Amino acid sequence: GRGHLPAAIARYQPELNGVFFAPRNTFGKVQANLAVLSRDPLVRKEAAKSLAAFYATGTGVLAAAHLAGFKVGMIPNSADFGKIVLPGGTRLDIWGGNAQLFRFISNMATGKTTSAIGQSFDQARLDTVERFLRSKLSPAVGEGVNIVSGTDFAGRPTTLSPGRVGGDAIRLLTPLFAQDLYDATRQAGIAEGAAAGVSSFIGAGAQAHAPSPTEQVKAGGYAALSGLA
Repeated sequence: GRGHLPAAIARYQPELNGVFFAPRNTFGKVQANLAVLSRDPLVRKEAAKSLAAFYATGTGVLAAAHLAGFKVGMIPNSADFGKIVLPGGTRLDIWGGNAQLFRFISNMATGKTTSAIGQSFDQARLDTVERFLRSKLSPAVGEGVNIVSGTDFAGRPTTLSPGRVGGDAIRLLTPLFAQDLYDATRQAGIAEGAAAGVSSFIGAGAQAHAPSPTEQVKAGGYAALSGLA
């Protein structure tokens, strides 16, 4: 998680840390996967062993979850790619951000994306880049962009009302672990809240997904067409 910034931007690291959330961590994920292409044979060997163990273990966890009856995201350009979906809708991401990178590559290659509710639609590559960059902004800068645009990077409306529990003004000052625990408990109950809390505590991502307005409209449209059919 401590990658090296490209020489062209390395001198701007303090500024980048203020704008983006852990830029060296993002570059580190890319560099770790590309280490298998190193000119040094020892580095290539060790990188291959490390990545093989990492992806084999992750795939084994997903396979076990699937055999246990949980939904597992398998479509590369889907919002659920590589995630374990619990019955109440909470998503567990065991890949530490690597799945997001692969999804970004898939979306750029195909020009399509698949929402968390299963609908596939075209997405301009410029929009893909914009959403990816917005998802990497620091909390303060990201919230500023959300306020100006009126929505977050996923298209959900934002609010600064401190009286609304879970409002953005409160979330901005709340640790991510506590947010994951609260969201999952509110949406899916105590059991999934506990699962999300444990997952977040050990470093796995946990997200209680509520469909964005765009996804809800698309879902309604598809449901109407299905009913007519």
